[in-house]
Amino acid sequence: MRRSPLRQKQTLGLNVQEVITLGKVLKESELRAFVKCSQFFHYGGLVEETIVQSIVRKTVEYMIAYSLREPITNPALSFKSALRRIWVAENIDEKFSPIESQEFLRAATYALHAIWLALNPTELIPVIGALSHRVVVSKTPIDLHVSGIFRRQKNKELVVPFFTPYAYNHSVETDPVLYLQMNTVAQFGTKHHSRPTVTIIAFQINSSGEVTISEIRDTDYTGVQLKSTERVVMALETGYHYPIVPCAYRCPFKLNCFPGRKDEFIRN
Repeated sequence: MRRSPLRQKQTLGLNVQEVITLGKVLKESELRAFVKCSQFFHYGGLVEETIVQSIVRKTVEYMIAYSLREPITNPALSFKSALRRIWVAENIDEKFSPIESQEFLRAATYALHAIWLALNPTELIPVIGALSHRVVVSKTPIDLHVSGIFRRQKNKELVVPFFTPYAYNHSVETDPVLYLQMNTVAQFGTKHHSRPTVTIIAFQINSSGEVTISEIRDTDYTGVQLKSTERVVMALETGYHYPIVPCAYRCPFKLNCFPGRKDEFIRN
C-alpha cells in the first residue's frame, strides 16, 4: 500500500500527525508551565502573573505609551492617573474586598516608584510601546508580549522592560520567554563589538510591592538558552509528560501539580 504524503513528511524526526501542537498557538504562560512540569501543563496549568504584577505591568505599559506622545513632567501625578485608569479597567474594586483592594493598591504604588527609577527617562528614550509578536520555535508558533522598547541616550543599545512571574533569580535567568523576547528584539538593533545590542531589565514583584531588578544582556549568553528552549518545545510537541502524580521524580513541587493550587514558583 502506498503511504500518504502526510505520513511520509518528517518534522524533527516526528510524523506531522504526531506533533500535538499543530493548529495551536502557544502562550507564554503555557510554555512556562511546561518548563515547570510537563504533567502540570497537560493538566491545563498555567504560570501566570499575580494581581499586583499584572496591575503594575499594565500601568507601566500605559506610561510608556503616554511618554511616546509627550514628555512626563510630573511622574507622580502621571502614575497616579495611569494606575487609576488600569484599576477601573480591571474592575479591581468589584472583584475584591476593600481590604484586598487597598493592599493591592499599596503594593502597586510602591512597586511603580522603584520601576520608574530603573527606567530613568534621562537615560532611556522610549521607542515603542507594548506589542505582540509571534515567533515559531521548532514547529510551534508562540505569542510573545513585549512591554515596550527603550533606547539608551548614549548609544543605540535597546532596553526592554520584562515583568516576570517568577520569584527567584535562577528561574528568571532560565526563563525561556526572556530569551525569546531578547532574540526577537535583537533583530531590530544595531550590533556592536563592544556593547550589547539588547539589555533586558527584569522586574520581580512580590505581593508587598518589593521589586528585585536584574539586567541580562545579549552578550551574556551564547545562544545556549535558545537551543534549550527549542528542545523544550520539541519535547512538548511529542506529547511527552510525566506519569500521573505521584510521579517517580523527586520534584519538590510534586504535591502542587494540579492547576488552581498555590504555585510555589511565584511569590503570592
